[in-house]
Amino acid sequence: MLLTLKPDFVKLKFYLYFVSSFLLIVLLLVVLQAHDLNSIKIQELIRGPLKQ
Repeated sequence: MLLTLKPDFVKLKFYLYFVSSFLLIVLLLVVLQAHDLNSIKIQELIRGPLKQ
């Protein structure tokens, strides 16, 4: 029983590791995207009064 279960456990562990790393990358991209949007908004806020 344990011998047949072990390869599946290793596969599951690898799968979980892959999914978690993928999610971390996606989260990082989202954070960077949001940071870019925020910096653009800040630049617009700074330029706004200067134009008027």
